[in-house]
Amino acid sequence: MYEEIVKRHRPKGWRIRYSKTFDKRAAEYKVELQTKKRLGNSFPDLAHSMTFTDNSKVITIPRIIDEFTLQIALHEFGHVALGHLRDNPPKLASHKEEWEAERWSINVMRTEGIAITKEITRSMRRYLRRLVKQDTAKGKPIHPPVKKFVERTNV
Repeated sequence: MYEEIVKRHRPKGWRIRYSKTFDKRAAEYKVELQTKKRLGNSFPDLAHSMTFTDNSKVITIPRIIDEFTLQIALHEFGHVALGHLRDNPPKLASHKEEWEAERWSINVMRTEGIAITKEITRSMRRYLRRLVKQDTAKGKPIHPPVKKFVERTNV
């Protein structure tokens, strides 16, 4: 089922490479989110590996085994679909660019009838909190919907 969703939404002209390293990181991070305890010493880079060398367009992601890993893949597809990769340097603050990719992935999942789990929401919130903190330190204004989302504590 998940592979069909990936096929439908994978950006045209892009290949997918599955990484065992990302598989392991995703599994460890999901445990952190479920237990609400930090097991590692830093936020894991679960995907964000896209290459453009020699016109090879490759997105490296964990193997899609559940809703959590599906959302990671769709988030990366969202960056391509939203044109974020064309902007160098990025036009948007990092928290806003990532927010857009998160929202894109969630909209696709809802359209496909896939549940948005607590782990997905916690992951999004944790990731965006970190980016808001970084962008605030750089003096960048924080996008109001992102600020509202990261300040919620009930999930």
